[in-house]
Amino acid sequence: MTAHLSHRARLVSSREIAPNIRHFVFAIADVEKFGFVPGQFLSFVSEVEGKAITRAYSIASVPDENRVEICLNLVDDGHLSPRLFAMQPGEEMEVKGPYGLELRRFGECSGSAWPKIRSMNIRWFLECVMNMDCCIARSGRGWRRRIRTSGLCLR
Repeated sequence: MTAHLSHRARLVSSREIAPNIRHFVFAIADVEKFGFVPGQFLSFVSEVEGKAITRAYSIASVPDENRVEICLNLVDDGHLSPRLFAMQPGEEMEVKGPYGLELRRFGECSGSAWPKIRSMNIRWFLECVMNMDCCIARSGRGWRRRIRTSGLCLR
């Protein structure tokens, strides 16, 4: 497992999954295999107006060589999410981690826990839910949205 080190995360791809919500795929550029446990998070670091800004984002994927996936919403007046949303494939950002360990049983989540649920239960979804329609609903800041992506909704 990769200990709490600083790494360069290179954007491989990103796509919109709902209005102002994006799915990102990053390659950890300085390692061949990036170890983490589903449920952990990375701290993304960038300089904004001369200050180092750090934001934590849950890893929304299972371990896969040196790739990690995150899902996040755009905070219009935020310091880091606009920078991430503006990134183009090939651009890099510093990340630290992985950190934390939060294990939950399937179905229990709140706040930003749905990416953790995705990463911890993707195998369960693939094995047990292939003939069911499943979605994870996300709500917050006074709005409710249903997010529907191939990674979260299976039929």
